[in-house]
Amino acid sequence: MTFDTFDRPFFLLFMATLAIVMKGFVEAELLFFFAGFPQVFAGFSVDQNEADNLSRYVENGGTLLTTARSGVKDEANAVVDMPLPGLLADVCGVEVDEYEALPPDTKVPLKLELPGPIPKTPAAQAWLWCDVLTPTTAQVVARYQASVDEPGLYYAGRAAITLNRCGQGQAIYVGTLGDETLHDTVVGWLLDAASLLPTLTTPPGVEAVERWKNGQRLLFLLNHADQAHDVVLPQPSRDLLTGQLVNPQATLEPKGVMILREIRSDDTRYMKITNIESKRGEC
Repeated sequence: MTFDTFDRPFFLLFMATLAIVMKGFVEAELLFFFAGFPQVFAGFSVDQNEADNLSRYVENGGTLLTTARSGVKDEANAVVDMPLPGLLADVCGVEVDEYEALPPDTKVPLKLELPGPIPKTPAAQAWLWCDVLTPTTAQVVARYQASVDEPGLYYAGRAAITLNRCGQGQAIYVGTLGDETLHDTVVGWLLDAASLLPTLTTPPGVEAVERWKNGQRLLFLLNHADQAHDVVLPQPSRDLLTGQLVNPQATLEPKGVMILREIRSDDTRYMKITNIESKRGEC
């Protein structure tokens, strides 16, 4: 199995929340840092302080996303002596009854029962890892299904993904790595539920990340694809790597990168630069 066949499905689910807040912010004295974040990601190792803080975060209205193998170890890297997901079992309202590692070429169909409107997509599939879940207080939002390849799947009908409402918030446990369809759907559902919008609408393979400095937005565009892509910009920008004015769209070469500083309409420097470059174009 190559890295390319593995990284995208897991990367989508991981980065959807890790990009919002790093796990390190869960330390007791830093709890206030993520109090305003709509979503938080819980990881492989969790200590009691982190588990308690995550529970309070959910109770106060946050959305906690946990994935297969979350809470397996403690802060000393020792496997916990309790049903998985260990110290996260209560806030997630679920226990891992058993699990199965799948060969890379084997996938198990999933039946999605996510709350709210869900775009109609091809059937999602579990991949590589399957936690067989037993809800304690959570509701089931996805189940494993038997298939033609595995008609006698012993955990068919069992929970694969659960949603636990706790206090004013919710905790989601995703018990499989899944395929792209699963993660596109789950990530889209979570972002819609949290009213989070993308930084910029981009073609497949193009990443857009924003950073702010002194009230000025910097837009980082990375083209991970092997072909060029155009990205429509919301307003004129200056490419800080080349010094070129970019308007109304940025053309990214294969594996290309741009760092754009947006030019505000009230920026007098923009008017001067635009006039100069317009005259150059007329020559």
